[in-house]
Amino acid sequence: MSTNGKNEVQSALQQLVSDLKSKPTLRCCDNYPGVSVEVLNEYLAEHGPLMNPVFGKLFAFWINEDYFIPGRDVVPGCCELAPAIATQVSNWAKWSGNKGTIMTSRGAYLYDERTSIPTSVRMPDVTYIPRHSRRNIKSSQLRTHWGSYAPVFVVEIDRLSGDDSQLEALDHKMRTEFFLHGVQLGWLIDPRPEYRKMYEYKCDDAGMVYCVNDDSWRDLDGGTVLPGFHLSKTALELTLDPTFFYSDDVEIDVVCPVTSTFSR
Repeated sequence: MSTNGKNEVQSALQQLVSDLKSKPTLRCCDNYPGVSVEVLNEYLAEHGPLMNPVFGKLFAFWINEDYFIPGRDVVPGCCELAPAIATQVSNWAKWSGNKGTIMTSRGAYLYDERTSIPTSVRMPDVTYIPRHSRRNIKSSQLRTHWGSYAPVFVVEIDRLSGDDSQLEALDHKMRTEFFLHGVQLGWLIDPRPEYRKMYEYKCDDAGMVYCVNDDSWRDLDGGTVLPGFHLSKTALELTLDPTFFYSDDVEIDVVCPVTSTFSR
């Protein structure tokens, strides 16, 4: 490559880095000629992660549909907790009759209604999509390889305190991305033993999003969104540490995820 060509690629890379730090939307590869995902990831490996106001800390990228898609640094415990929560939600959906789709770490592109260009990507760790929502969604706005995407319940599992906290970015995502497009209940969970926290997002009677004033590690319930669903902190702790030992003289109550009686 000529000197001019290298300079052009370097200039495009610097512009991409600047945009990734400041822009709240996905970046199209075509706007940064010569910058491959390998070049971008090599830059991040040398200079460290970038911080974005929406996506949080950016460690690496991959390309899909000609857009740079941010990866994530998975918090310890996420790979165990996400499928465990998804299984409990699936059991609740089965026995309560609230049929739908439960996904883990799968998301959808959010499309601009005017240009049909994907502007963001949402990939919560756990998602519940009621069957009726899948029928009503506008497929031109939200979609995945598996079909339409209209969750009412999402869970994000990440660092919520400390130097690498993603709380600010996740709070912004809950309020301006998830709830704006139909989510009615959202949980943020930090499973690290020394930092365990939970944040719960709901809508008030006026439709305004708010975060419950309690970040303690506790039992959670599905309220009116997942009626009868209960998530026990004891069950989460046993999932995170299967070797955790209780003495024989300690009584443990593991709560069934379905706390109500449903007619068939």
